[in-house]
Amino acid sequence: MKANQIYLLLIIGLVAISCKPKNDSVQIETERPVWSADAANQWYAHQPWLRGSDFIPSTAINQLEMWQAESFDTVTLHRELGWAQDIGMNSMRVYLHHAVWEADSAGFFQRVEAYLRIADAHKISTLFVIFDDCWNPTYQLG
Repeated sequence: MKANQIYLLLIIGLVAISCKPKNDSVQIETERPVWSADAANQWYAHQPWLRGSDFIPSTAINQLEMWQAESFDTVTLHRELGWAQDIGMNSMRVYLHHAVWEADSAGFFQRVEAYLRIADAHKISTLFVIFDDCWNPTYQLG
């Protein structure tokens, strides 16, 4: 499956999930009601100022290598996110690549979860750039 096909499926899925059911008898339970603008602004007022950068560990040359099973490096993630925490960073932008997901989706999600646990241990939030593969039209795993 090509990247543009994956993007199309992702968009269709997001639209389908966000659509309100036509049958009023279908109830969707939510964990909490939608916040008012005042509630959202009060919450936001208590959030820290985001300080961070793009992140890729020093042992990976690109996001393919960062997420592949053979080169996923939790020791370096802990060390370098620890350094980021030590200098006051609290947020990282992290790039994902569709080729790793295509090759090993279950393992890919396990590695993403491992990264998030490590980042959380260092009090670092993450903004994922989902399936960013537009920087280089030719790529390969390995």
